[in-house]
Amino acid sequence: MCEGTRQRVPCTSVPEADVLREEARMGSFSRRRGGRAACPARAGGLVLLVLGVFCATGVGGQGLFSDKTAAGSQLSTPPHGYVFPVTGCKLTADESLPRPLADCDTVSFHVLLNHSVASGLEFFIGGEGLRAGEAFDQLDAAPCTEPLDGAYDQKCGAEERTGENRVDPDSDATCVTVSDSCDYAAGDGKCSCRAGTVGKCTCFRAWRFTVQPTLFANVGDLSVCFNASSRTPGAPQEQRCVYFDMLVPPHKLYATGGGQAVYATEATVGQEMRIPVQSVDVNEQEKLSISVRPTSVELPNQRWDGDSYCVATGSPLAGFAGTCPGGVWERVLVYTPRVSEMGMEYKVFFDSVDDGLGAVTVVGQSRFSQADVLPGAACGTAGGQCSAAGLKAEGIEPKPAITVSVAQKRPQFVQGVEGRALYGVPGGPILGGLVSFQGSPQDGERMPAAYVNCEMAPFGVYAFKEHSKVNISLEVSDASPQRFGLVSTPSVLWNHNDGQGTDPDSYYSFLGVTWRPPLGSEGRDYEVCFLAKDEVSSSRLCVTLPVARCVYCTREADTLKEVAERFGTHWLQVWSANDAEYALDRQEWFDASRVTPWTATQDPHKIDPGLAVRLGPVLVARHEQRLGDIAERYGMGMDGLLLVNPDLGELPGVGPGTVVGAGQEVCVLPHICSGS
Repeated sequence: MCEGTRQRVPCTSVPEADVLREEARMGSFSRRRGGRAACPARAGGLVLLVLGVFCATGVGGQGLFSDKTAAGSQLSTPPHGYVFPVTGCKLTADESLPRPLADCDTVSFHVLLNHSVASGLEFFIGGEGLRAGEAFDQLDAAPCTEPLDGAYDQKCGAEERTGENRVDPDSDATCVTVSDSCDYAAGDGKCSCRAGTVGKCTCFRAWRFTVQPTLFANVGDLSVCFNASSRTPGAPQEQRCVYFDMLVPPHKLYATGGGQAVYATEATVGQEMRIPVQSVDVNEQEKLSISVRPTSVELPNQRWDGDSYCVATGSPLAGFAGTCPGGVWERVLVYTPRVSEMGMEYKVFFDSVDDGLGAVTVVGQSRFSQADVLPGAACGTAGGQCSAAGLKAEGIEPKPAITVSVAQKRPQFVQGVEGRALYGVPGGPILGGLVSFQGSPQDGERMPAAYVNCEMAPFGVYAFKEHSKVNISLEVSDASPQRFGLVSTPSVLWNHNDGQGTDPDSYYSFLGVTWRPPLGSEGRDYEVCFLAKDEVSSSRLCVTLPVARCVYCTREADTLKEVAERFGTHWLQVWSANDAEYALDRQEWFDASRVTPWTATQDPHKIDPGLAVRLGPVLVARHEQRLGDIAERYGMGMDGLLLVNPDLGELPGVGPGTVVGAGQEVCVLPHICSGS
């Protein structure tokens, strides 16, 4: 009766209300086999097999499904919510379909029905793209490459197992004479021990199901549900559903910047660099973990700013309750180069791994099970036990994600735009009433001449370094004009773009200087150097401040006679040197220096303070000449010559025989007739 008997599964109709209730509880199925009937029609891509009656001695459980492994068969019904990992998936995009085509390994498992209490079985396919046979008890014509164990056809669908009797190992009473002596009466569904034996039997009817995904779907959208009907009139059906987790690895992995993939970047010594790394997974219900590949070079002292998170939601978690729309995940790598790493180049490789259906994913989800392994199931081409939730998809193939070059960026001195001030310096009075500058001078630039006792044209330097605050200071040396009264503003900081835009943490720095050269500085060139510095780098800019010869700026209460006597000459000599033509020829120079020449010379006895008074002409030597010859020629004497040319007095062993080269400037005050 039991041995060798092949039983078909009855095709019983399911009430419309029951189907609707099931759809509401399980989620909307896009297709199921058989419409509203228990015998399903073909669905999009899952394969399924059904097996036959097992007769097992023993009492057995009273549930419609058997969770016990029949002795010797190593078979078991999956618990409700069991998740099978689907391996070997290769996806192909098809513009005509909403989801990629899938070529995956098959999954095989068993359903054991307690035939003593159950009268029939029906199943439903949840989700498009699951190949599972033409009908409930038929095999799909397409091969499924299921495990080749010799007992089953290599096709997708449901295959009933027949010709096997198995004893329930958990029974508390058995047919004691022969361990597998149990008969099944098809009419009343009773199992009983054969004549001459003592005990009770539980008969199982078993099916083997083989399925294969053909379109990608998230695990919550790909299922097979089984409804078992009871022999007891009016008793409810018992349902179990299993799910399929397609283990598809991430298909993109790249560093990003400005919304685009970045394959090379430059890091600056002392400045924190943030490298967002993104990866994309077609499975929106599973989390991606991004890391530096174990075999890759790491950035020195690198750190990750937190865990990977979904770009669309900002959450570090994904699951059935909360997916990651778009499947884009990001993790930020942080690196601050040190001075010792300047000039280095690092090729960094990243890994992206699908965490699979782990414990975090199924927590609180009553429709999914966390069972470990299932006897009698097979995933892929290898038979044996099929592990459930928790498997991971392998990461993508190694690729050089990004090359990081370490450079030393230094503060830059910023030049302005001609005719427009670079920036109005905020806060407080600026030297000489200056409100804004035209930007920094060029390194090595010769500034407009300064004049003894007159305030020179104030100027300043601007420095900038991205994401840094730069301090500017003056370098002091024995020959620098600081020793002779050069003064500067404090180093001023203000935010780039007033704190707006893309660089809210970048600042301009400014330092301004002015000077009133003292007596004794005329004819000299002074070097002024500015140092712009942050914590890790510095830049230097130097300019030359020349002090004009033979010009003196008057002070309060100065008279022409007093000025002339101070320089050992006659007031008539000074007065005659300041003709209108001289001031006109040099007006551009005076304007550049912001100096006013003495032009109101009609009354030599009236002279205002702060005017540039010419003492006499400046001789430019055309060839080598002795100082004594120059002094004798202009009737000055050596003392008078050195008085108005103090820089020449510092020449080694200076005297009448001292020779000056061609191009040397010498202030001369010719002796003139001073009679009435």
